[in-house]
Amino acid sequence: MKVILCSGTSPITEDVVDDLPALQLNIVSAATGINHIDMAACFLTALEKKGVIVNVGRGGPIDEAELVKCLVDGGIGGVGLDVFEHEPNVLKELFELDNVVFSPHSMAFTKESFYDVAQIVIANTKRLSPTYSKFSTDLNLMDPEHHRRPSSQPPNLRQLLVLRPPPVFKVHEQLISNKFHILKAYDSPLPTHDFLKANAQFVTAVLCSGTSPITSDVLRDLPALQIVVSTTTGVNHIDMAECRRRGVMVTNVGDLFSDDVADAAVGLLIDVFRRISGADKFVRGGCWPVTVQFHLGSKLGGKRIGIVGLGNIGTRVATRLQAMGCIISYTSRQKKHSTPFTFYPNVVQLASDSDALVLCCALTDDTHHMIDNKVMRALGKNGVIVNVARGAVINEVELVKCLVEGVIGGVGLDVYENEPNVPKELLQMDNVVVLPHSSACTIECFRDAAEIVVGNLEAFFTNKPLLTPVRNDF
Repeated sequence: MKVILCSGTSPITEDVVDDLPALQLNIVSAATGINHIDMAACFLTALEKKGVIVNVGRGGPIDEAELVKCLVDGGIGGVGLDVFEHEPNVLKELFELDNVVFSPHSMAFTKESFYDVAQIVIANTKRLSPTYSKFSTDLNLMDPEHHRRPSSQPPNLRQLLVLRPPPVFKVHEQLISNKFHILKAYDSPLPTHDFLKANAQFVTAVLCSGTSPITSDVLRDLPALQIVVSTTTGVNHIDMAECRRRGVMVTNVGDLFSDDVADAAVGLLIDVFRRISGADKFVRGGCWPVTVQFHLGSKLGGKRIGIVGLGNIGTRVATRLQAMGCIISYTSRQKKHSTPFTFYPNVVQLASDSDALVLCCALTDDTHHMIDNKVMRALGKNGVIVNVARGAVINEVELVKCLVEGVIGGVGLDVYENEPNVPKELLQMDNVVVLPHSSACTIECFRDAAEIVVGNLEAFFTNKPLLTPVRNDF
């Protein structure tokens, strides 16, 4: 390892730090103190372009001018800030960046925390003056429990048809194109039906996602088709009955997305309860210097969370939330005897005994519009719903109505019934957080998904066992 030795008489300035990566040097100080070293410059240089900084300490430790420069130059990947050096003033340059998230120094702003602080203040006041207790009864209104409701190519060239490029294909097209000859229906001047007819005798494999459904009409136009490879976990965009009738195999990506989707579900839950997206809008809109204090959120720890669908994703969500101090219960097609969580036979009963519902179930005839007015009323006015399942699990018309009327407290959505169309009313509400069906959209996940797609296709074309076949013998 190469090092540079320094002391107070040989300061390590920003100019020196800038040269360290190229010289492959590390810093060793012969002094006890390190005030002769520009630590901010060292930190930002070491973090590199994919790094992310989150600051919930104090604004002063970050050199905001250098932070802006590093963000603009791509020196680091992004930043989340709750504190700033000259509050409530925030550097205007930060507002122009998409990889910056703000909150107005409000990380401790929950009803529960404010209530507990008030109780401590009263206790200290009483210790100084035992007869002083006039605020005690008024504080009941601040108690969270007071507001909570009761409980033409030859066929041997390995052709791969793509009707419309899935997100994974867009990111890793080169990887897939290096292995297979891609027939791009979306680039053809021909209508899709005519394009399929022209290539029908050569196409044995098709790549799809939710944006390019494989219907009975598509299957009828592709008589030589033998396999449908989906870049998703769910396969409700594929006519499975027709595939079964025609003997067409189907693959997905297995449970690859489960961890990332679970992370997103927890993120949405925290966002809605703690009003993080709302706080970001508050700072960006210039409200902080005028209004001073942002609305109180509610803490996640201790909340009763109902998981709808305790499968691969639901189990991961439950594990994460349990570690954060939440009380977990669930409803599913059948009781899971291997789990310690409380089971409810239906979603209405689950909702009536929960502070939030996280939807992780498959979309079936039974779950279509399962979350309706009745369920939302059972959840109550402070209740929160997070949906990382499928949009049609929620009756969106009734959801909008319940939000407008204050029947529930808020919602975090990654999926919608008629994607990419989102009900306009939802976009106007501060207690609604919306994602563009992106809960599984991580660099790592897309890379792994592309490798599974290639693996399944290579297995098919070489007559080997598929990596992630979807059972279709029901």
